[in-house]
Amino acid sequence: MITLIESTLHEWINTQRKKNIPTLLVSGAEYALFSGGKRIRPRLMLSSAQALGLSLERVIPLAVAIELYHTFSLVHDDLPGLDNDDLRRGVPTVHRMFGEAQAILIGDWLLHESMRMIYRFSSSHELMTCFEESTGGIGVIGGQSIELTISQPTEKEIHRIHDQKTAALFRFSVAAPSFLHPTLNAQFSKNLLEFGTSLGLAFQAADDLEDKTPSRRSSQEMIKHFSQSLDRYEKWFKEPIWPGNTELLCTACREVVNKLRSSTQ
Repeated sequence: MITLIESTLHEWINTQRKKNIPTLLVSGAEYALFSGGKRIRPRLMLSSAQALGLSLERVIPLAVAIELYHTFSLVHDDLPGLDNDDLRRGVPTVHRMFGEAQAILIGDWLLHESMRMIYRFSSSHELMTCFEESTGGIGVIGGQSIELTISQPTEKEIHRIHDQKTAALFRFSVAAPSFLHPTLNAQFSKNLLEFGTSLGLAFQAADDLEDKTPSRRSSQEMIKHFSQSLDRYEKWFKEPIWPGNTELLCTACREVVNKLRSSTQ
């Protein structure tokens, strides 16, 4: 699965090199895309597709699109006007390598390409609406705006920021394949959206615990809440209602629960 994701991303970069696109844009996008990311979101999308009995080849364009979008968000998050980070994953950020102005344009282009791929890939109104809600003003971009404007957020505001900045893309990643399935009902997609939210919030909580980010909730309370939630979803994935193999979704639940439990050790 990871091999398919990596090879398709490399193929996308190589295709862009053959077009009349400024070299710095392509080189910057390549640098950002291949700087050590774990491909969590595209892996989740392909795992969901597998659970629904869809071919990975059918869904891989969507998986690449969400990785392009996620990479755009990181490039812009690191800019001096936002988080002002010099390093990401142990290497210089895009604006440190290519300059701030080029980094803005590299991010813009990644965003444009992700949207272009989504709209060319599917005519599903539900899928496109989910993408728009996950990525725009009530999704990732809106979450970043809220984070910038509130210096001392309440617990409710922290939850909203995490829901929009992190959980939103998890939601889209796990639910998007369900909009392509010919027979699934709307409730099934809704359940997957809720699972994506729980998984994304748990993932963010584990990161915060590892980084010792202050929270009004105790570590044990957070671990218990999210572990119980993901345990319930893992049991759902083991029910005989799935048209495909759900093992990778079960593994995703276990990995995040283990990350939570080990984050305070």
